[in-house]
Formats: sequence, structure tokens, C-alpha cells
Amino acid sequence: MSVLVITKIPSPYQVELFDQISAASQIKLSVIYLRHYDPDRKWTPRNLQHQAYFLEDGRLADLENQVSDAGLVVFNWYRDPMVRKLIALRARTKLPWCFWGERPGFRFPGLFGRAYRRLMLHELYTHERVPIWGIGHWAIDGYKAEFGMRRPYYHVPYTSDLSRFYSISRRPYSSNSAAILFSGSFIERKGVMELCEAFLRIASGMPGVSLHLLGSGPLEGTLRKMTRVSDRVRFLGFYDWDNLQQAYANADILCAPSRYDGWGLIVLEGLASGMPVIASSSVGSANEVIKEGENGWLVAARNPKSLESSLRTALLLSPQEMSRIRRNCRASAEPYCIDAGANRFLIAAEETLEHWQA
Repeated sequence: MSVLVITKIPSPYQVELFDQISAASQIKLSVIYLRHYDPDRKWTPRNLQHQAYFLEDGRLADLENQVSDAGLVVFNWYRDPMVRKLIALRARTKLPWCFWGERPGFRFPGLFGRAYRRLMLHELYTHERVPIWGIGHWAIDGYKAEFGMRRPYYHVPYTSDLSRFYSISRRPYSSNSAAILFSGSFIERKGVMELCEAFLRIASGMPGVSLHLLGSGPLEGTLRKMTRVSDRVRFLGFYDWDNLQQAYANADILCAPSRYDGWGLIVLEGLASGMPVIASSSVGSANEVIKEGENGWLVAARNPKSLESSLRTALLLSPQEMSRIRRNCRASAEPYCIDAGANRFLIAAEETLEHWQA
């Protein structure tokens, strides 16, 4: 079985997944990336262990032949004219293809967004036989609302190699020296402003608690001014993909307060590290895996008071309660390890082909 995936860039988590699928040798996997890298991302380029091509390198005719000839084509992107041309090309062949995406509606919400996606994904909208792979159950619910119930849907969330997070040996917990970790870009969408506001509210009453901000971005200057009253806010800077576990090992609670994240691997990284996760209900992975008081807490997006309340609850856990929650966290991340992710991809590919052949 030959499978061709068309996606945006070789992000580290996709590279890990595609390398794992290729190593399994159950399918012949090829990937067409639009670009070699995203200028807004600082990740070090990965050494790809799967067959890869880059649309920006040219050779369009060769790539069009691949799109026409593959046993199954999985489109993981559509907001590019060339990709939409390739979608139309594959649709004309009447051969198996599917769309794989995060929950729709963030960039273009409301009725305008629905109209936009029906135009940009015309072949998907008008051909109810074409399956959709949702990156999480939250995504599937969103696509069902827009694209109907008559087509098949498959649960294929992003996963990555979590082993380096599982290898972290957790330090004994004390609320007198607890560290809260934020990992992500310093932009409004990630909710880092709300987190800093919530932390400043609790800092005076909890003198041993610290906030670790891992990442970089345009809001860094604002955040530094906002938190200069506290000597317990640490700016860690940018960590490359292979070094993230170093920051996770020195924290006790992970906070992912994004105003919106279609999936959010950070939640699974935190859980695999043995940290309870406080995340907004607008994060896809958190909606799927966080169980209130068992492995973390869900909070309302854009709501520092809600965030403050859950932070207080987590910080005041006894060492015994924290030990229980840490075990729950690691257990809840297991279905999202790289092996499980590769297996879900393979099953979805097989069942998608069977659906087309029926």
C-alpha cells in the first residue's frame, strides 16, 4: 500500500511520526512538504528517515504524477493555491484520498469561515465519500458540524516520541517550592498574558512558588515589564525540540492556557512528564485527555480568575495527592505515544482504502 501525505513543513512531531510509520514497513510512505521550514519556527532541521519531497524545490510535474499515482493521498493542508490544485487533481482521478486536519474555525470563524472552507475545500465538501481524519475528537466534532454525518471520520491525533518525558524522575513535591511551567510562543493566542496575571495574584500569598516561561516571541518585552515586580518569574528562553525535557524536569505543574490550540502536544508532554496540566477548554488535546482533579484541570480561555483558582488548587495538593495525580498523568498519556500514533495512522489508512473500495 502506497500512501502520500501532503503537509506544510517538517515539524519535529510530524517527522517523528512519519519516521516511525516508515520504519514499520507496512506501507510505502512518501511525504510532500510545502517548504523546508517555517521562518517563525526556531527548530533545528530534522534528519528525515522517510521519503520526502519539497514543493518549493520545483519539479511540479513529478509531484503531480505522484499525486495521481499513489494508492492513497492524505491532504494535511489546504491554505495554499498549489495544494488546492493538487486536491482538485486527485479528486478528478476518482482514486482514494482524504483530508487530515485540526478543528476548523479558528482562523476564519463563524458563517464567513464556513463559507470560506466550503470554497477552499470544494472537492471535500461536495464529495461525501471522502473521509476526514480528525486531529482529536474535538476536531471530528467540528468537521461533522460543517461537513455532515454521511462520510466516515477517523480519529488520528498528532503524537510524538514521549519517551524522553517518561524518563524524567520527578522530585518530591512541596507546595513551598513548586514551579509552574509555560512552554510555547509568547503571543496572545497562547494565553501567556493571562497566566502571568494569574500568577501575580497568587505570588504574594505563596512566596515559594515560581513561574518558568519557556519560549520566546513578540510579547516578551511586555511580559518582562508585567512581571518585574516578581523575582520568581524565570525567562528560560527557547529550547530546541530535543532539549525540552530539561525544562520539564524542573517544574511541577504545566499550564497551557491557550485561547485556541487545535491540538496541543504540550499537554501530552506534560502528562508524560508526570505533571498535572492546567489547560484551557479551547485546547483540543486537553478536551480529550484532561479529567478534572485526576490528571489536571480545564479552565475557561481568556479568564485569569479561572486560571488562578485552578492554580491554587494544584499548588495546595499534599505530597500524597500529587503522587497519585502524577501516576494518573503518565497513564493518561500512554495512548498518545509514538507507537500508538503510528498504529492509528496505519489503521485509518487501511480503513480509508477499504471504504473507497466498497
